[in-house]
Amino acid sequence: MRIRVKHRLAQAAIVLLAAAWALVASAADPARPKIVNNSLSAADGQKLRGDTLFLTGTTRNNRGDEFTLTPQAWSENAAIGFNIRRLWASGGTEANNAAKLAKIDQCVDLAARAGQYVIIVYGPPSDGPIGSNHHKEFWSLVAARYKDRTHVIYELANEPPDAWPANAGETAAFTGGISMAKMVRDSALDTPIILFSNNQNPRSPSYYQQFQDGYQAKHGVVWSWANALVGFHGYYLASTAQMQAVKDRWPCINTETPTYYRGDGEKTAYGQLVYSIEDDWDETVRMEQLGIAWINFDHCTRMPYGEPAPSPWYRWIFRDFHTGPFADYMVRKNVAWWVKGPAAAITSPENCATFTAPASVTLTASATDNSGTIAKVEFYSGATKLGETTAAPHSFIWNNVAVGSYAITAKAVSHAGAAYTSYPVKITVLAGGLAKATIADSTAGAQQKGNTKERAYDGNLNTRWANDGTLATAWIQYDLGSAQPVAAVKIRPYNGRTMTYPIKIEVGDGLAMTTVWSGATEWWEKTLQTFDVKDATGRYVKITMTGNNSHDDAWLGIYETEIYVTGTSPDKPTTPLTH
Repeated sequence: MRIRVKHRLAQAAIVLLAAAWALVASAADPARPKIVNNSLSAADGQKLRGDTLFLTGTTRNNRGDEFTLTPQAWSENAAIGFNIRRLWASGGTEANNAAKLAKIDQCVDLAARAGQYVIIVYGPPSDGPIGSNHHKEFWSLVAARYKDRTHVIYELANEPPDAWPANAGETAAFTGGISMAKMVRDSALDTPIILFSNNQNPRSPSYYQQFQDGYQAKHGVVWSWANALVGFHGYYLASTAQMQAVKDRWPCINTETPTYYRGDGEKTAYGQLVYSIEDDWDETVRMEQLGIAWINFDHCTRMPYGEPAPSPWYRWIFRDFHTGPFADYMVRKNVAWWVKGPAAAITSPENCATFTAPASVTLTASATDNSGTIAKVEFYSGATKLGETTAAPHSFIWNNVAVGSYAITAKAVSHAGAAYTSYPVKITVLAGGLAKATIADSTAGAQQKGNTKERAYDGNLNTRWANDGTLATAWIQYDLGSAQPVAAVKIRPYNGRTMTYPIKIEVGDGLAMTTVWSGATEWWEKTLQTFDVKDATGRYVKITMTGNNSHDDAWLGIYETEIYVTGTSPDKPTTPLTH
């Protein structure tokens, strides 16, 4: 009996401590966000921009909360110009929502201490329509719990499977949505609420009018948009005109901007990617241009591209966000919101461009300054200054470039002395007189069904070879038919715009092989990447992945391979090198 009493006293003490901590934390909560120009802004007027974190057991995180529940997860957000995080707190078939509350409490407090806003989202219910048992249970626990936390925002359901279709009328889903909105609003009068969160495109303005009319008909009161918003996800199908039409009439927010890759007729798995194609990035550009608050559907971090992930969960991230290719693209589009002062980007040549020595390379850069004016733009190869311009258009011709590989940057300098160095563009200059050799045959450590070794050199940039995901099989060897003086190799890696591969290239007779190049591939997929290998003669060229790729797994894939040799092979047809 005494033990039970002590246990209950201990439990009570924990509850009191938690309550005390909540009061301390709430004192530091950022002030309520506000609707400005029909989108959501922080109390200081800055538009809300952020990313996503996931708790264990939710759709994207079954690996533990070792990062989500740390101060680093919330504090680093501000360092890349973000002021909000979307917390995927519960959803799916999960019934034990109460078990999540302690973790949500921690995240709400961590957000407050970091000066960040937080969206709590449930999604999507799979045990029925909106208002189903798990969904209702979740919001009955959460809605009143954080109603006084001024930095908290509620998102009722992420992409509910039957969410208020355009012809819903009084269907169960529509009625359930109206009931859930009323329940949450009655429990949290001042908390901003995000409705709908439709997938792929915002609906027409009349679609949202149905909700407003239905709400009034059911509850006898007018739904207030003073602290409520329409949520949507663009995902390739939403036009600028659609989003503008919604914003013209309703407060809105895009709660999922994409950063994953789709292309070449394939859809890669969610959660496996680091960088995305420019079509994805353009949705963020449009949000900036339209003045709509947005949330990136990844955890964005400044962790360097290629650095090993600290935990398995960390695969679901968008690395090098602040200074990598995505940042470079935002600078090019003049929407780099975190930059205060000058900014620059190399606009020509493209990354991984190839030239023939002695090369004449025209370097062009864009440069802007949102707080002053540009005094000059300096062009560099590595640490070596090549030249500068003092007026737009900023262009410089680099003459007599020798054989080699170069990293080109542009440095914008303002009249106030502030400077910004662009993301580097890699180029390769090859010797003249090279020709493409014919690949007669190949062997590989393994091959996926349908992704056979022959597809790595079939002349089709949309077919590929892939191994079986084991590091020991992550190699492919090409047979040139006879010994050839190999001078360069080109490959198009699988998902080259989303990941890098540590590889080595060897040339030899199949038994004695010489390493002629080693390092990591570039983030690039528009063209083949060129490797200026050490000259060597051999019948076989082997490409081996030397460690896990930047997704921390052992998959190696190659869309296409070209091997270039010095001069013309006497017994094999060749094709001149083209750029």
